[in-house]
Amino acid sequence: MVACTYCGREIPVDGTFCAYCGNRRLILRTNFGIPTTTSHEIYKTSGTISTYIATGSIAVKESQEHPGSPFLSLGARDYQEYSPGIPDNFSQKIRDGEEAIRNYNIELQRREQATAIVSIIGIDNILFDSKKQARLFREDVLQAITELYTPCESEHDFIAKLASLVSLFEVPLDPLRRLLPEADSEWRSIKLVEQWLSNNSVSYDPDMITTWKNIVNLRNMTPFHSKSRAGELTSILNYFGERLPPNYQRLWDSILKRFHYSLKELQRILDSL
Repeated sequence: MVACTYCGREIPVDGTFCAYCGNRRLILRTNFGIPTTTSHEIYKTSGTISTYIATGSIAVKESQEHPGSPFLSLGARDYQEYSPGIPDNFSQKIRDGEEAIRNYNIELQRREQATAIVSIIGIDNILFDSKKQARLFREDVLQAITELYTPCESEHDFIAKLASLVSLFEVPLDPLRRLLPEADSEWRSIKLVEQWLSNNSVSYDPDMITTWKNIVNLRNMTPFHSKSRAGELTSILNYFGERLPPNYQRLWDSILKRFHYSLKELQRILDSL
């Protein structure tokens, strides 16, 4: 068994996904010829590479365990020719060992997901605007975009990030209301989209709307010290795979993961219209 990097619970060594938090196990993902591997193997590989960088030699046993690694197949003489192709910052991560590589991988995943979210928001808006002359998300909130790329370091940071994420839903409502003349005047964008989907008998994964509602409702509950809505708060945290008191980085990662999925589901719906 090994510990899940995200939630800390034990999972099988050969498991691809954590059965508790649903996150994929961390792997070393680069374009620099280092083999894709599990987190357990990263430790051995990083040690091997560090030794190789320092001495130009490796143990036979390590070479057998990682036969596809160019670091292990290169000789000391050839390494000097190969090494300039590896960025200095990545070489330093290798020298620093397992934790540095793991943190670097998390950072890469965060950047990739943030870029994907920003991109798909634009796609969803273009699709909906071209077909229904309305937009579903704001794209002019620089703070919200910035927060997607940075780690969540505290409860205060989480509250700020969540508020920025919610601001993406604060689009002008008149274009959406024109699609629903009978709409209640109190309805906001999420309810308007939900009702429009229902009125037009559009099939969709209900988790899309549930994710959006839970993001907004969670924002309205912060900070999390009040007992007046403890039951609802616990339910929403459970939906995102957390419990009180939450691990804010893990909670933020889970929210973004579900938000990203909701955006992809929306794109699927709009593509089918």
